[in-house]
Amino acid sequence: MGRALVVKVRQKRKGSDYIKVSRTLMRIFLITAASFFVYIFSGVCETEAAVYRSGNVPGLFLETEESLEELQADKANVSAGKFTLYLPGGREAGRGEIVQMHGHGNSTWYENKKSWLVELSQRTSLLGMSPAKKWLLISNAKDASMMRNKIFLDMSKDCGLPGALSCEWIDLYVNGEYQGLYLLSEKVDIAAGRLEIGDLEQENKDLNGDVAGYMNYTIPGEETLLQGWFLPQNPKNITGGYLMEMEYPVRYAAEPSKFITRKGQHVVVKNPAYASVEQIQYIYGFVQDFESALFAESGYISQGKELDISRAGGFYTEFIDIDSFARRYVLDEISKNIDANSSSVFFYKPRYEDRLYAGPVWDYDLALGNSGDWGDAENLHDPEGFYVNSEGWSKALYEKPEFYAAVKQCYQEDYSPWLEELFERGFDEYKEQIRQAAERDNRYRGVDNWEKDAEEMRAFLEKRKKWLDEQWGS
Repeated sequence: MGRALVVKVRQKRKGSDYIKVSRTLMRIFLITAASFFVYIFSGVCETEAAVYRSGNVPGLFLETEESLEELQADKANVSAGKFTLYLPGGREAGRGEIVQMHGHGNSTWYENKKSWLVELSQRTSLLGMSPAKKWLLISNAKDASMMRNKIFLDMSKDCGLPGALSCEWIDLYVNGEYQGLYLLSEKVDIAAGRLEIGDLEQENKDLNGDVAGYMNYTIPGEETLLQGWFLPQNPKNITGGYLMEMEYPVRYAAEPSKFITRKGQHVVVKNPAYASVEQIQYIYGFVQDFESALFAESGYISQGKELDISRAGGFYTEFIDIDSFARRYVLDEISKNIDANSSSVFFYKPRYEDRLYAGPVWDYDLALGNSGDWGDAENLHDPEGFYVNSEGWSKALYEKPEFYAAVKQCYQEDYSPWLEELFERGFDEYKEQIRQAAERDNRYRGVDNWEKDAEEMRAFLEKRKKWLDEQWGS
């Protein structure tokens, strides 16, 4: 495991055996050793703590004003703090103030290894990624390999999906306590360096102040069919700056701005989170007119079905960027992701463009046969067969010749070569990059399964590609 650095520290007991490792000591260990032991002398009591360095991943150290236990008690609990980031060799790569840190995730929040959202005091570039204030620390608690999200986010970026996110593995410490191997990721967000499509949410706040304090406008049904907010003022241009997500009905119910299409697709408007009545009516109308054209046998909106007369007779490809929708579909089909068509499926409409874009892609920890007993388990655990094109928009799109041609083209030109490179050397490079960190994470959690799961995932993906080559190959 490498040389051990022994450090002796004298301190008075403060009612606890808790050992806090200072930033200075952390820097020493990052530079000089693969592991070290800290001996704490408290009166007549001597306590020993061991801290290990992972050779090929950076280390992120967070110091929060509230205790980690307080933050873990409720996802809504918030703390300010500070961060310091070190490269694998020990060189400092950044530090700054944390405005707020709180829990992140849906079902994964109930795992022992928590994910976090961290908002910094200023836009900061971390590990070469685009400067931003908001960052995610993904625990990958349901993915024993801890590799699925990294692989598919990298794939989306390399294969040309707009708005694709960057991410890097890190060792995470909070208040001196090791937390495990995490994925430091850019966040799906409308912001400089992320999606630059017009920020209606900020404009709404600038004009109206606390937008959450106004009354809501609702069209009721068995579920809420549409909901917006009575904001006194709208920006001059409300045609763009919409970030939307397909969502499960149970999660849809709790969101402030949303609508359900005529074909039953639940859509949450993530930004602006509190869309005005005019904004929610506009974006619902645009999405509905796309759906009406998509499900028409001809691909054109039937007369009288349009919600905006200016879109009468429109062809479905006029409403979407067909390349991004095809690329997102192919990636989801490769992954056999259980959430495809249902949740964490983002799309957006920029200002000054009369079309929707698919992406950014997100949330692949349950992909490639890792969905357990959830959903259509028999299909999801079979590396052969289609999954994503069995229902909803994806089914209707796949039946259109223009979309099918775009699917085959991007698979043959981009995805298939990327996967071949992954099998040839990329997969092993991923494994070697995280080997020490993953083994350390496993020891910390009392398991030994990361590499076994990684190899099972690889075998699944190799079989998956072989089958997809038969469907979409030349």
